Amino acid sequence: MNLSNEGLDITHIPVTRVTSAVYIRPNNILFTKNRRCFGIFYKLEGASECRIGSQSWIFDQSHVIILPMGCTYEIYPHEVGRSVMIEFLCSPDFEYDVSKVYSYELSNPGIIARLFSEAERVWTFKKTAFQNRCQSILYQIFAELEQESTRSYINSKVSAPIHAAQNYLESHYNDPALNTATLAEIAGLSQSYFRKLFLQIYRMSPGQYIQMIRMEKAKDLLGMGGYNVGEVAELVGYANIFYFSNAFKKAVGTSPSEYAARLQMPSDSPSISCS
Repeated sequence: MNLSNEGLDITHIPVTRVTSAVYIRPNNILFTKNRRCFGIFYKLEGASECRIGSQSWIFDQSHVIILPMGCTYEIYPHEVGRSVMIEFLCSPDFEYDVSKVYSYELSNPGIIARLFSEAERVWTFKKTAFQNRCQSILYQIFAELEQESTRSYINSKVSAPIHAAQNYLESHYNDPALNTATLAEIAGLSQSYFRKLFLQIYRMSPGQYIQMIRMEKAKDLLGMGGYNVGEVAELVGYANIFYFSNAFKKAVGTSPSEYAARLQMPSDSPSISCS
């Protein structure tokens, strides 16, 4: 992917402030007129379509899109799934085309998903310097998009079985018995070679990817309400509530119950709504 062909110089975006980093719930249809901030979107699950006039762009786990300030657009979910949206302001002299969406194809969705999720977590809990931390994460996302243009190509015949195993993982994450051995068997590869290729493509181990998916599902369930911690643990593939709680706190920085309670609290921290 040649980022310069997208018409937006990802290497020199002059961000002055991050204004939000939030989940967009699965069934939301968004219509925004004259967007007041830039927005960068990533689908953790499913797929959506963004329309500006007669043009449309699909974004999913393999695509990140940037919506420019001033644009009028609609977003329609094609497949149910959560998105993370990071909104930000840029220097007034930054040049861009308000009539288009900037789309970036990903060969390495794992690390992008982790960065977007981290930005949402930092914004939700609003600890000291949270806006600066979110801005730092945003620049990490830009750097990752830039690296996509130079990342070594992996032959599709080699990557295909890895992607097949990844698809199985996405639909069986709630199986407590899911592990690297199962995924390697699905891919038809030895565990060591499977782990090596998986790490090369997703830049995290299969075990780390499984845990990332489970934590994201758990955060969604906790945010929905209606489930206690034990039920959430079981729904995302943990047979032991204490192991789940420890894993969640290590990954997210707070306990599951604290996370759920925090999402239900109104925020008194200043932010700008750009949608």
